[in-house]
Amino acid sequence: MPGPRKELEKYWESDEFKAKSEKNKKNRAANTGGCVHRGGRITFAEHRRRMEVELGRPCEYPEVFKKIQHDEEKGWVGKRAANTYNEFERLKECQESDASISDSALWLQVVGGKNKRGRVYGLGTQAGLLNSNGTQCANTSGEIALLKKQLEEQKKFYEDRFEKVVESLQVREEEFRAREQRREEEFRAREERMDQK
Repeated sequence: MPGPRKELEKYWESDEFKAKSEKNKKNRAANTGGCVHRGGRITFAEHRRRMEVELGRPCEYPEVFKKIQHDEEKGWVGKRAANTYNEFERLKECQESDASISDSALWLQVVGGKNKRGRVYGLGTQAGLLNSNGTQCANTSGEIALLKKQLEEQKKFYEDRFEKVVESLQVREEEFRAREQRREEEFRAREERMDQK
Protein backbone atom coordinates (compact mmCIF):
# COMPACT_ATOMS: atom_id res chain seq x y z
CA MET A 1 0.00 0.00 0.00
CA PRO A 2 1.66 3.25 -1.15
CA GLY A 3 1.84 6.11 1.37
CA PRO A 4 1.00 9.77 0.72
CA ARG A 5 4.64 10.56 0.05
CA LYS A 6 4.86 7.96 -2.74
CA GLU A 7 1.66 9.30 -4.31
CA LEU A 8 3.02 12.86 -4.28
CA GLU A 9 6.33 11.77 -5.81
CA LYS A 10 4.43 9.95 -8.53
CA TYR A 11 2.33 13.09 -9.20
CA TRP A 12 5.44 15.32 -9.23
CA GLU A 13 6.95 13.11 -11.93
CA SER A 14 3.83 13.24 -14.12
CA ASP A 15 3.71 15.26 -17.37
CA GLU A 16 0.61 17.12 -16.08
CA PHE A 17 2.46 18.41 -13.00
CA LYS A 18 5.60 19.31 -14.97
CA ALA A 19 3.52 21.32 -17.48
CA LYS A 20 1.73 23.21 -14.66
CA SER A 21 5.02 23.81 -12.89
CA GLU A 22 6.64 25.23 -16.02
CA LYS A 23 3.64 27.45 -16.75
CA ASN A 24 3.58 28.79 -13.18
CA LYS A 25 7.33 29.39 -13.27
CA LYS A 26 6.92 31.55 -16.39
CA ASN A 27 3.99 33.42 -14.82
CA ARG A 28 6.01 34.23 -11.70
CA ALA A 29 8.88 35.53 -13.81
CA ALA A 30 6.68 37.75 -16.00
CA ASN A 31 6.52 41.48 -15.28
CA THR A 32 2.78 41.46 -15.94
CA GLY A 33 2.16 38.84 -13.30
CA GLY A 34 1.53 39.43 -9.62
CA CYS A 35 2.47 42.43 -7.63
CA VAL A 36 5.85 42.19 -5.94
CA HIS A 37 6.24 44.70 -3.11
CA ARG A 38 8.37 45.49 -0.11
CA GLY A 39 5.48 45.89 2.31
CA GLY A 40 5.92 42.55 4.04
CA ARG A 41 2.90 40.92 5.58
CA ILE A 42 1.24 44.27 6.20
CA THR A 43 -1.76 44.81 3.92
CA PHE A 44 -2.07 47.73 1.55
CA ALA A 45 -4.98 49.01 3.67
CA GLU A 46 -2.87 48.94 6.84
CA HIS A 47 0.03 50.73 5.10
CA ARG A 48 -2.44 53.36 3.98
CA ARG A 49 -3.95 53.74 7.47
CA ARG A 50 -0.48 54.10 9.02
CA MET A 51 0.54 56.70 6.42
CA GLU A 52 -2.61 58.71 7.11
CA VAL A 53 -1.90 58.69 10.84
CA GLU A 54 1.75 59.62 10.24
CA LEU A 55 0.95 62.40 7.76
CA GLY A 56 -2.26 63.56 9.42
CA ARG A 57 -4.25 63.53 6.18
CA PRO A 58 -5.94 61.09 3.79
CA CYS A 59 -3.62 59.37 1.30
CA GLU A 60 -4.46 58.49 -2.30
CA TYR A 61 -3.67 55.03 -3.69
CA PRO A 62 -0.66 56.02 -5.86
CA GLU A 63 1.06 57.60 -2.87
CA VAL A 64 0.77 54.35 -0.88
CA PHE A 65 1.77 52.30 -3.94
CA LYS A 66 5.00 54.27 -4.24
CA LYS A 67 5.79 53.77 -0.57
CA ILE A 68 5.51 49.99 -0.76
CA GLN A 69 6.92 49.54 -4.28
CA HIS A 70 9.86 51.95 -4.19
CA ASP A 71 12.95 52.27 -2.04
CA GLU A 72 15.08 55.43 -2.18
CA GLU A 73 18.29 53.40 -2.23
CA LYS A 74 17.29 50.31 -4.24
CA GLY A 75 14.71 51.88 -6.55
CA TRP A 76 11.56 50.16 -7.80
CA VAL A 77 10.86 46.49 -7.02
CA GLY A 78 10.33 45.79 -10.72
CA LYS A 79 9.90 47.27 -14.17
CA ARG A 80 6.13 47.04 -14.06
CA ALA A 81 5.94 49.07 -10.84
CA ALA A 82 8.30 51.71 -12.23
CA ASN A 83 6.53 51.93 -15.61
CA THR A 84 3.09 52.11 -14.02
CA TYR A 85 4.02 54.84 -11.57
CA ASN A 86 5.91 56.85 -14.20
CA GLU A 87 2.90 56.67 -16.53
CA PHE A 88 0.67 57.80 -13.66
CA GLU A 89 2.98 60.79 -13.01
CA ARG A 90 3.01 61.67 -16.73
CA LEU A 91 -0.80 61.60 -16.94
CA LYS A 92 -1.12 63.53 -13.70
CA GLU A 93 0.98 66.34 -15.16
CA CYS A 94 -1.29 66.40 -18.21
CA GLN A 95 -4.39 66.50 -15.98
CA GLU A 96 -3.16 69.26 -13.62
CA SER A 97 -5.76 71.66 -15.02
CA ASP A 98 -8.62 69.23 -14.33
CA ALA A 99 -8.90 68.98 -10.54
CA SER A 100 -12.11 66.94 -10.82
CA ILE A 101 -10.10 63.78 -11.58
CA SER A 102 -8.77 62.22 -8.39
CA ASP A 103 -5.42 60.48 -8.22
CA SER A 104 -7.25 57.21 -7.57
CA ALA A 105 -9.38 57.61 -10.71
CA LEU A 106 -6.25 58.39 -12.71
CA TRP A 107 -4.52 55.34 -11.22
CA LEU A 108 -7.40 53.14 -12.28
CA GLN A 109 -7.07 54.53 -15.80
CA VAL A 110 -3.30 53.89 -15.91
CA VAL A 111 -3.52 50.26 -14.78
CA GLY A 112 -6.44 49.49 -17.09
CA GLY A 113 -9.15 49.22 -14.44
CA LYS A 114 -10.19 46.09 -12.65
CA ASN A 115 -9.21 42.73 -14.09
CA LYS A 116 -11.53 39.72 -14.53
CA ARG A 117 -11.28 38.96 -10.85
CA GLY A 118 -12.13 42.51 -9.82
CA ARG A 119 -8.56 43.32 -8.79
CA VAL A 120 -6.56 46.46 -9.54
CA TYR A 121 -2.79 46.28 -9.93
CA GLY A 122 -0.98 47.52 -6.85
CA LEU A 123 -3.99 48.02 -4.60
CA GLY A 124 -4.34 44.69 -2.86
CA THR A 125 -7.71 44.30 -1.16
CA GLN A 126 -8.42 48.02 -1.61
CA ALA A 127 -9.61 47.43 -5.20
CA GLY A 128 -13.03 46.48 -3.86
CA LEU A 129 -13.36 49.97 -2.42
CA LEU A 130 -13.15 51.70 -5.79
CA ASN A 131 -16.36 52.70 -7.48
CA SER A 132 -16.74 51.93 -11.18
CA ASN A 133 -15.79 55.53 -12.10
CA GLY A 134 -12.54 55.28 -10.16
CA THR A 135 -13.65 57.28 -7.15
CA GLN A 136 -12.93 55.71 -3.85
CA CYS A 137 -15.40 55.03 -1.12
CA ALA A 138 -14.56 56.53 2.25
CA ASN A 139 -12.87 53.67 3.98
CA THR A 140 -10.35 54.97 6.43
CA SER A 141 -10.80 56.75 9.69
CA GLY A 142 -8.95 59.76 8.24
CA GLU A 143 -11.29 60.03 5.26
CA ILE A 144 -14.36 59.53 7.43
CA ALA A 145 -13.16 62.17 9.92
CA LEU A 146 -12.50 64.58 7.04
CA LEU A 147 -15.97 63.96 5.58
CA LYS A 148 -17.57 64.47 9.01
CA LYS A 149 -15.69 67.75 9.42
CA GLN A 150 -16.80 68.94 5.97
CA LEU A 151 -20.38 67.94 6.76
CA GLU A 152 -20.29 69.84 10.06
CA GLU A 153 -18.92 72.93 8.30
CA GLN A 154 -21.68 72.77 5.69
CA LYS A 155 -24.29 72.23 8.39
CA LYS A 156 -23.04 75.26 10.33
CA PHE A 157 -22.97 77.35 7.14
CA TYR A 158 -26.60 76.51 6.32
CA GLU A 159 -27.75 76.93 9.92
CA ASP A 160 -26.14 80.39 10.03
CA ARG A 161 -27.68 81.26 6.69
CA PHE A 162 -31.09 80.00 7.82
CA GLU A 163 -30.80 82.07 11.00
CA LYS A 164 -30.00 85.20 8.96
CA VAL A 165 -32.97 84.55 6.66
CA VAL A 166 -35.28 84.11 9.67
CA GLU A 167 -33.94 87.33 11.23
CA SER A 168 -34.43 89.17 7.94
CA LEU A 169 -38.00 87.89 7.66
CA GLN A 170 -38.73 88.92 11.24
CA VAL A 171 -37.41 92.43 10.55
CA ARG A 172 -39.52 92.66 7.39
CA GLU A 173 -42.59 91.39 9.26
CA GLU A 174 -42.08 94.02 12.00
CA GLU A 175 -41.63 96.73 9.36
CA PHE A 176 -44.78 95.51 7.57
CA ARG A 177 -46.80 95.54 10.81
CA ALA A 178 -45.49 98.99 11.69
CA ARG A 179 -46.51 100.28 8.22
CA GLU A 180 -49.93 98.67 8.53
CA GLN A 181 -50.38 100.17 11.97
CA ARG A 182 -49.41 103.64 10.68
CA ARG A 183 -51.82 103.29 7.74
CA GLU A 184 -54.59 102.20 10.08
CA GLU A 185 -53.87 105.12 12.40
CA GLU A 186 -53.85 107.52 9.42
CA PHE A 187 -57.11 105.99 8.17
CA ARG A 188 -58.76 106.44 11.61
CA ALA A 189 -57.46 109.98 11.84
CA ARG A 190 -59.01 110.76 8.42
CA GLU A 191 -62.28 109.16 9.46
CA GLU A 192 -62.34 111.22 12.65
CA ARG A 193 -61.65 114.40 10.70
CA MET A 194 -64.42 113.57 8.26
CA ASP A 195 -66.80 112.81 11.10
CA GLN A 196 -65.99 116.16 12.69
CA LYS A 197 -66.86 118.03 9.49
